[in-house]
Amino acid sequence: YYTGNCVPSLEAPSNKTCEIEGWCPEEYSASTEYQIDKSALNNFTVYIKSIATFLKLGLTLGNVRPETNFSCLFDSSTNPKCPIFEIGYILNYISKKVGEDVEPALLKDGGLIEIEQKWLCNFDFDAKRCFPTYDFRLLQSGNDVLSPGINYRYVHKYRSNSTDYRTLIKVYGLRFIVTTTGQGGRFNIVNLFVAIGSGIGFMIIASILLLHPSLQFVFVLSFVM
Repeated sequence: YYTGNCVPSLEAPSNKTCEIEGWCPEEYSASTEYQIDKSALNNFTVYIKSIATFLKLGLTLGNVRPETNFSCLFDSSTNPKCPIFEIGYILNYISKKVGEDVEPALLKDGGLIEIEQKWLCNFDFDAKRCFPTYDFRLLQSGNDVLSPGINYRYVHKYRSNSTDYRTLIKVYGLRFIVTTTGQGGRFNIVNLFVAIGSGIGFMIIASILLLHPSLQFVFVLSFVM
């Protein structure tokens, strides 16, 4: 921040400049002291536990059930009910979807990934048979020109020999956004007949037959909506 003092410039002492108090040295974004190994990143897992409520039907379902096996790993083909997702599987899925390897940029600069959970339930059958499906999308990666990757900073402050020190650490990583949508229904015969009756009523409102006594013309007026 500005101190309000006007002091000689370090570059040109004959010039005056506004004094700023801050930490030094300045942040050097190009420095990378540690980068996670690719195989280690792929072995990390994400656990998702969610509950979906269908208010009109008075039903509540969770993706985690008493019979859930917590040693499983999600696979859309072989294990679609598992709530544990391996990051390597997600990145591989996205790479196949976009047609290019997204791992190098995500490993270097981080990124934003959407996990879409979708409930499509037919409650004419047992509600326990309904499980969500999942899809994965890359929203922001290290290849983005304007705002590459995802990062945040945190600070470690300490004092030594009456001098204040600060270690500023900039961290790159993956951020997941989970979106949940759903649709569920159950057959109701009352609603079926109401819909049929309403449809017939709107199709033909009235038919009027008019006979003119002198011209003997017949007009049939039908109003259709």
